[in-house]
Amino acid sequence: MTSRAKSGSSAGIGRTGTFIALSSLLLPTRPLSEAQAVTEFESPLGPLPLSLRRENVAATVDQLREWRGMLVQGPDQLRLIYEVAGGAIHTTS
Repeated sequence: MTSRAKSGSSAGIGRTGTFIALSSLLLPTRPLSEAQAVTEFESPLGPLPLSLRRENVAATVDQLREWRGMLVQGPDQLRLIYEVAGGAIHTTS
């Protein structure tokens, strides 16, 4: 039997960010995107485009990246967040 290990990248910040984003969106509390943000400094990432500011997944990932850049790294991770969060919304409404 041969096993293959798949190596991750960047110390798991993509996977960690995905978990934190889903936790924020799925817990029965306000998502990070609705929490009061600390605005003591101007973001190096710039503001989230107006078209995405009311979209919970995009706003939550943006808020996470304000705290630590590169959380939720790839399109597959972002797609997973949309699929899981969207599925949870459809099953509870």
